[in-house]
Amino acid sequence: MLDILSFLRKRLFFVDGLVVLLFLAGSFFYWTAKEVGYRLLQISKTCGFPIADIYAHFFFLVGFLIIELLTFISWHHYRSVPKFSKDELGILFAPDFDEEVEKEVNRLFIHLKQEIKSHEIGNRLSVKRVPPNLSISSVSEARDMLKDAGGAVAIWGPMEQQLNEKGKTTGFSKISITFIHRPARLSVERFQTLAMSLVGRKFKVHDRNLISDTNIVARDIGLVVRNALGVKLLIDGKYHEAIKILGPLHADLQMIFTGKRPIPLQGFCLQVQYDLAYATNMAISNDYKEFLFKGKLYDIPTPTLEKWLNAINQAQELDPQNSMHYISKGIYLFLLGDIDGALKSEKKAEKLAPKAVSAPNFSMAFLYNFKGNLKLSKYQYAAGLAKKTSYEEEMISQCINFIKQSVLRFPERKQLRLALGVLELRRGSKEDGIKVLEEFLSITSNGSELQDFVEEAKKMLLSVKSNNNDKKQL
Repeated sequence: MLDILSFLRKRLFFVDGLVVLLFLAGSFFYWTAKEVGYRLLQISKTCGFPIADIYAHFFFLVGFLIIELLTFISWHHYRSVPKFSKDELGILFAPDFDEEVEKEVNRLFIHLKQEIKSHEIGNRLSVKRVPPNLSISSVSEARDMLKDAGGAVAIWGPMEQQLNEKGKTTGFSKISITFIHRPARLSVERFQTLAMSLVGRKFKVHDRNLISDTNIVARDIGLVVRNALGVKLLIDGKYHEAIKILGPLHADLQMIFTGKRPIPLQGFCLQVQYDLAYATNMAISNDYKEFLFKGKLYDIPTPTLEKWLNAINQAQELDPQNSMHYISKGIYLFLLGDIDGALKSEKKAEKLAPKAVSAPNFSMAFLYNFKGNLKLSKYQYAAGLAKKTSYEEEMISQCINFIKQSVLRFPERKQLRLALGVLELRRGSKEDGIKVLEEFLSITSNGSELQDFVEEAKKMLLSVKSNNNDKKQL
């Protein structure tokens, strides 16, 4: 019996193990039926309810079949791909190994699970092991298994054992990290930085340093997996969740790898730092857009704006050369009433932004308009409209919504209607642009301090109406 149980433990996930398991389950049922069933028949007979032998055999056969069926179902479930719930970030551990390294695999899995779970902050990280009857030998298999499991990341590759003059070494001879994300175009640089997270990591254990090496291997695999989870969440647009992963990861990298770092490690750490900054900015930006597109831009509580500004300052410290942080900072400073600070931030954004990016120009154009400087406002609108990104619908929609709400919030700044008219005429609705300009002229008296804005509005109206007449003649 001990030999049978030992064999079953080793081969439980395979067909020959199923045969032994069914035999043991059937034997147990037969023994139970023989010992207990006979007494039950006697009790039934004594109570005046004798059961015919044919019915007794029928109940035995049905019970036997049920036990065998339940055993098979349990075996099939036990050897299938583990499943994750929808609110879990699932990690599949799927090394390919032989029997002689099974103990090392079990030990590493325990350490890895503890390592991953110890960094669970506001999210549910779940690590499950693929049964040994299943293996992954290609990216497509890893992707299919992740989809079946509802998981996010798979760790796979052959684990082998080697003997040399220094003793026995066990570990991944080749390790792969696969994660699923929504369709997106990733740059070559992104793939390179993902690959850099693997360079220099420890994926093997020496017998003489069994405990310490296992801890380091689990830690290094954990770092790579957490980075993959963070990138996945970024690409999927789940920025608040990404921060929960990337924030602690960035802190751990700074604490673990002090002093001079190899170039690949520098690239890995910097990319995590930049990703954290990007996630921070985008998380706030999404919250901001909710207010913007609901028409509640000026209902944002001051403490919320101050919180956003503080977070953007942290993002700038992490990635000081990213123009998007300065664009966002300018918006929040304006909403807090710091017009000059907002303009300074947008100027910095323009210097850092790629040449095709028009958002800083539109921001500065609005701010100059707000301050009553037509000349500089015209210049920045012209510069922004000359760039390719000025045709991005979402950005233009944000600008127009922002100005519309600002017109209502600051009725004394009548010239804001000119800013709105420019964008409506050039990138929005010409009809709406004409209405806005005509409204501006109707509420502005001749000889006012906004006379230069009035003249500009008249020129714009004359130009657009002249173009419309030319098209009608054609």
